[in-house]
Amino acid sequence: MQEKESRDRQLKDEKLRKRKEEKDAFAQEVELVQRLRDEMNMEQAMQAEKRRQEKEYLQKMLIENEANKKKAEGNK
Repeated sequence: MQEKESRDRQLKDEKLRKRKEEKDAFAQEVELVQRLRDEMNMEQAMQAEKRRQEKEYLQKMLIENEANKKKAEGNK
């Protein structure tokens, strides 16, 4: 009788341990997914900022080129 109780307790403990391991593994996966999402969002923000800066630079160059053209035409 005591052997059965011992075996039942071992099975119960093993079941609890497995459940805890699965729960921990799931929590780690959730954490990983969140970290990857955060990294992806940061990368998207960096790319958007880079595009904004490039656009700003190109607009500045266009304005500067127009000013140089007008200056060159005025010197003729």
